[in-house]
Amino acid sequence: MSAFHHIDRDGPIADIGRPADTFRMRWGFLPLVMALAACGSRNTFVVNDPNGLVRTATLEICGSETPLARAGTKFALTKRIQCEEGEIRLVYQDGGPEHCRIGYVDSQAGQEWQFRAERSGCALIS
Repeated sequence: MSAFHHIDRDGPIADIGRPADTFRMRWGFLPLVMALAACGSRNTFVVNDPNGLVRTATLEICGSETPLARAGTKFALTKRIQCEEGEIRLVYQDGGPEHCRIGYVDSQAGQEWQFRAERSGCALIS
């Protein structure tokens, strides 16, 4: 008897199982990829308030409102965005509102939006 086994030319070279066995493995990752793609990118929104003019800052985008957190002289928020435009509503200490227009937000690429609160309005820095 030789050290080599006879290969049956009519049979399979390797047993890879039934096609249904690999179906779940091949398509099982699809919901994960779809879920991650639907999340949008993380965007950061910052309002610099060096003169203490602002009482509150709220991001209004995608039909929802999210307050920005105050840290010293800045308000900031990092959030996943799935739509393309919105604004930050500022409420000044004297009660007057101001709107920082965000404009186009690329939902696929993370961006950082920086504004400066001034007495005359809200200025886009970057």
